[in-house]
Amino acid sequence: MWAKGHVLQAGKYQIQTKLGQRGFELTYLARDLYLSQYVVIKTPDTELKADPEYSEFVRCFQHKGQVLSKISHPSMVKCHEYFEEARILCLVVAYVNGETLNERIQNKGRLSPEIAVECFQKLGRALDTLHQNGLIHCDIHPDNIILQPNSEPIIIDIGSAKLLQPTTLAATTTVKNNFIPYEQEDKKNTPQPTLDIYGLAATLYFAVTGQIPQASMSRKLFGDRLPSPKQLCGDIEDWLNISILNGMALEADARPASMQAWINSLHPPQTTNQPELAPSTSFKQLENHTDDHLHALSNHQPLKWILGVIGLGLAAALGVIVKQLNAPVDTMTTVADSGADVSATSVSHLKTVLNRGTLHCGIDGDIPGFSFVDERGTYSGLDVDICKAVAAALFDDPNEVEYHHLNAIERFKSLQDRDIDMLSRNTTWTTSRDTVVDMEFAPTTFFDGQGMMVRADSGIETLEDMAGLSICVKTGTTNELNLIDQFRQRGIEFNPIVFQNADAAYTAYDEGYCEGYTTDKSQLIGRRSTLRNPEEHILLNVTMSKEPLGPLTMNNDSDWFDTVKWITYGLIQAEEFGLTSENIEAAISSNDPKILRFVGAQGELGNAMGLSNDFMLRAIKHVGNYGEIFDRNLGKDSPFQLERGQNALWTEGGLMYSPPWR
Repeated sequence: MWAKGHVLQAGKYQIQTKLGQRGFELTYLARDLYLSQYVVIKTPDTELKADPEYSEFVRCFQHKGQVLSKISHPSMVKCHEYFEEARILCLVVAYVNGETLNERIQNKGRLSPEIAVECFQKLGRALDTLHQNGLIHCDIHPDNIILQPNSEPIIIDIGSAKLLQPTTLAATTTVKNNFIPYEQEDKKNTPQPTLDIYGLAATLYFAVTGQIPQASMSRKLFGDRLPSPKQLCGDIEDWLNISILNGMALEADARPASMQAWINSLHPPQTTNQPELAPSTSFKQLENHTDDHLHALSNHQPLKWILGVIGLGLAAALGVIVKQLNAPVDTMTTVADSGADVSATSVSHLKTVLNRGTLHCGIDGDIPGFSFVDERGTYSGLDVDICKAVAAALFDDPNEVEYHHLNAIERFKSLQDRDIDMLSRNTTWTTSRDTVVDMEFAPTTFFDGQGMMVRADSGIETLEDMAGLSICVKTGTTNELNLIDQFRQRGIEFNPIVFQNADAAYTAYDEGYCEGYTTDKSQLIGRRSTLRNPEEHILLNVTMSKEPLGPLTMNNDSDWFDTVKWITYGLIQAEEFGLTSENIEAAISSNDPKILRFVGAQGELGNAMGLSNDFMLRAIKHVGNYGEIFDRNLGKDSPFQLERGQNALWTEGGLMYSPPWR
């Protein structure tokens, strides 16, 4: 790191101050002593050279420098030169005077649609130039756009071809995350122009409404709705409303394929044709945006033809059709015609699993007490045992399970894509997940609440004591949203540090990168045991949320969902009956007709579900009842010694309850 006064290029540049750091990249304000003007110098942070991602960043930085030194656009910060000194790469760009778009909006309010469109057409053309030369910006947001004194917009910071984050540093989440598409969170994805299209459209959303858009991750995971710009500001015309929403389409393939294609839509009808919706935009996506689309859809040729044939009196019926279809607008293709997999609606997934002979179960794999893999490759935990119980009921073998380790971002997509049959991964049952995200939640297997872990010697006793401090949290979870909601409600300023990987998050907390760590209390207790000095950490006496955790399946497959649901209920009912892994086989000689039905010795409960009639006898014999599962993994027979509390049977003051088995 260079100090003030350090000179480069034989005295041409003199460092004035460090402006900041983003990932591996350091940014300095410097003085060009030859031209008597300020410049900005960017360089890799050599103090991070031991990081495994450093060499890849340097390669990307070198590529960026070579490209930027050869291209120019009036709406993109000018690159003066690119050089290497003392084996350190340096990129020199112009220092731009003016206020950021964010400052402009905060100080003077939103831009008029006319001024905003003119500015963003220029910014779009600058990014298109970048794309044509093989670079993706990856970091478009209101603080990276300057409005110069002459009102000309300019992009002041150029990202790399990849967004690489040091594994040795925590990633800070800010409001800037509201301007990136959710797929950008996954480092395995190769950046595409659609990242910048989303970023620029989201920034235009902010410019014309003055409102920060809903984060794409919360839209993806929790079904949060994005209010249309027109809903927020009535003076926004339909064509601009649709152009912004097209650019902010949740899925990348529903956005315009190129920046130029999106720019072409930023014109009113009198200057160009009405902007068409992206070809892959589905009717369901359109219906979910807002009713403002209905007026614009009437100008779309296939729908205009239909409206002409059926008459305006049937427009309401068309709205119903729009809700039911999920097909490209330009082809009017139905789901059946499109070649999509519709087997889930015609053949139950239960038959698929039974024919395969193995259960594919999604878990976390890094949470002691819930799902964990030891050094011998042995799986254990409450979530794991739910998978085993289902496998035992289906195949009379609890080991017929293929475990899929999934992070919080991957879990729902893996279920939607049928990579897994069920998810048993400490997942909270919420309204949006049960409805909008199309999941079916089986009975809750653990009633939890979100807590906060801090160091015992920190002096922190309440959430208010954490004002201004850093808190580690996993991204893409209800924990992240609960944290923000709780602190915002209490008026507490704090610094959230987000991670995709639980191991990295706990390591960062253990090494002091953040003063607190938040997740469900049960996980905090389990994970505390893995810290270097567990006794040095405590849980605050606070519960920030309700977290009913349990397994889930995809929606619209009642046979498979009923299977997982009733096996889970069966574990609870077995404990209520007093049936354990030790005595279950003797239950076939019971005098109690309820127990005989439960173990399949009487009646046809199992056969009626498409299962072996003794499916619950199998599950209990191999895995045990709910009480045995709890005690083994979290309770009195585990290192955690958790009390049953809310997870006790209803007959003992808890919430565990099964409907009747008859």
